[in-house]
Amino acid sequence: MRGQTLVLFALTLLLLTLMVVMTIGIGARIHERQEQQIVADAAAYSQAVLTARTFNSISSMNRVLVAQMASIAAAQSLLSWAGFYHGVLNQARDVLTALESQRCGGVDWSDAKAKICYEDNRLIEIFEPPGSYEGIEGRDVLSADYIRRDLYRTALLIAEHQRLLYDNMMDEIVPAKGPTLAQRIADGVRRGSPWRSSPQELYSTGQRITQRELEDVVARDAQGRPRQTHPRDMVQVTMATRGVEAFPSSREWTRETDAMSAARFVERRINKVIDPTPLTIQISHYGTSYFSDEGPRRGVGTAETEGLDGQPLNRPLWNRYYDRIHDAPEKWRPTGAWAQDSGTFTFVAPPGCKVSQPTEDAFGYLVSTHRDDNRDNHMWRRGQDFDYREWGTSSRGTTPRQYWPDRRHTFVDDPDSGGVNIWPAFVDYNAANLNTNRPRANVWGQPKSLVNIQRNYAARTTQDPWELRLRFNFSRDGQPGTLFDMRDERPGLRRATAIAAGLTYYHRGPAGPGRKDHSREPPNFLNPFWRATLVASDVDERYADRGTDVMRTLRRDLNEPDQARALDLLLREGFEAVP
Repeated sequence: MRGQTLVLFALTLLLLTLMVVMTIGIGARIHERQEQQIVADAAAYSQAVLTARTFNSISSMNRVLVAQMASIAAAQSLLSWAGFYHGVLNQARDVLTALESQRCGGVDWSDAKAKICYEDNRLIEIFEPPGSYEGIEGRDVLSADYIRRDLYRTALLIAEHQRLLYDNMMDEIVPAKGPTLAQRIADGVRRGSPWRSSPQELYSTGQRITQRELEDVVARDAQGRPRQTHPRDMVQVTMATRGVEAFPSSREWTRETDAMSAARFVERRINKVIDPTPLTIQISHYGTSYFSDEGPRRGVGTAETEGLDGQPLNRPLWNRYYDRIHDAPEKWRPTGAWAQDSGTFTFVAPPGCKVSQPTEDAFGYLVSTHRDDNRDNHMWRRGQDFDYREWGTSSRGTTPRQYWPDRRHTFVDDPDSGGVNIWPAFVDYNAANLNTNRPRANVWGQPKSLVNIQRNYAARTTQDPWELRLRFNFSRDGQPGTLFDMRDERPGLRRATAIAAGLTYYHRGPAGPGRKDHSREPPNFLNPFWRATLVASDVDERYADRGTDVMRTLRRDLNEPDQARALDLLLREGFEAVP
């Protein structure tokens, strides 16, 4: 019996050692699998955070762009109003000239006339460089240069920085060349590994799903470059900052504006200028500024083409125009920034004085267009007898239709705006994501970052101390024979895969009493409410299609058909824990 116990003890110890080594090996694989999943989660979340920060920056820049374009509308408005004010002053000068010749009312009208002329010259000096005014040309070089060079070029610069910001994000996450963000994270984790010199020991490969998601969330032109397809929403937001109505800037007199209206201001200003004469000027005023492809219309033709007279704001026309934008937004292209001011005047003279009332409105008009649009113009009218306009230098005929103005107001060329569209080519949210048949199932097109982290065990340069290498050489007659390696039958130990998904979502605040409710607001690039989170990879898939993106990644990107088939079989059996 001696020695039998030793044999049994040796066999037992061998079995115990094998079990310990197997336990350590399995534990090491579980640890490494958890490590892979943590790296994948970190990469997916980092990509989602980078995307959210980029979208927030784009949204903030869009708000600045709105403010900049609103400043252009305001500048157009003020410049048009200045022309209108010129017309009012010239009309008042004509009336005072008539009163001066009558010598009525015991008033020295020449002093009031001199004050009106001084006010008119003061206005000219504000808007004109010294020595440029010729008396009959409505030139406003300083203001036009300010609109084109300062305001509009700044808007173009903002839009350019937006596109650059988006391109930088794409270069970080899915660059055409070089390591992706997920790969750089995997490289950082591998630095503490015994196999840090082997890039394939822990790595990330192609992210076609992520690239598709990121590209789909941004509106693109026919060439696939990120920019707006139509700026309807941005124009509406911009004009909303100019007043409470859809497009008019509310410069006209209403019960709400009253003392703050332009009409009341002109009344107070001119009456103050000619004080203490008993002459009183009463004004009714209309005004608007807007971005559009058309200007204000008359009964026949357009005001900017005829250039003869201003018209009151046509409410029914503006209602139809507003409806047309909503009915066919894809056909709406703002080619110009327009401004119009007009008003009728009543002169209340003292007893014994006869004052002829004007037969026409005073009028101010301004349009700044694309460089290929010859409607660019600025003019004003004093109510009768004569117009002041930007005459063209090539023709000075007798018919106003023949005159084309010098293009001093024309916007600088924006090669990215497409055609004659003057709106800067900003980065816009793809509205098609909100108009699909299943926007909720698609999470309204909010981008998903699908990241894979792989570990190739065959790339390890050294052996784990607890890994049993069951390799045998079968020999005959003392000669080496066939190598039998049991690891060849265990492909799962050669390469492990971990997949994680991050979502960049548009945060909507909770509804309820005392809370700011924007829970119904769709994703957009106007408010910086984008955030990031980890989600299941099928968050944007219907239940019947769950696992589609993961299996596509396994088959196409990772060349792992066995893993994809295994997942497919599990899903067919009701398995719902999609990676």
